[in-house]
Amino acid sequence: MIKTNVELSDNINESHSFDEDFDYTNRKIAAFTFLESRYTVKTWLEMQKRVIGFLAELDLAGLMKILQDDKFPARFFSIAQKEGFDEIQTGLYVLTKTSTQTKLDIINRLFDKMGLDKSELSLEIYQESLGS
Repeated sequence: MIKTNVELSDNINESHSFDEDFDYTNRKIAAFTFLESRYTVKTWLEMQKRVIGFLAELDLAGLMKILQDDKFPARFFSIAQKEGFDEIQTGLYVLTKTSTQTKLDIINRLFDKMGLDKSELSLEIYQESLGS
């Protein structure tokens, strides 16, 4: 018989609603849920780009208006390809070299400006390792 000290947990990840006050510093994202659909991701950047892409699908005209009228988060977007910006969809680019907190702040501001309920987004992060 093989014996091991490894303990399996039913709850591998922590889930936090976007309207929750939670510090994501030094945490790794596993997935997010938006409008009741779950999406796995490997990085905060991937999550940011996908969420903004979904916001553009929901209301592209409203999103573009926010980006024209508002200094924040407008300075993190471009309608032309530039160095350091990744394409979200045709004609919409986001600055990618930002901290996790800035990525979350951008999404937070877009939700506010678009009148979306932040509880419609939840972020699933890996649990911190014991002893870390």
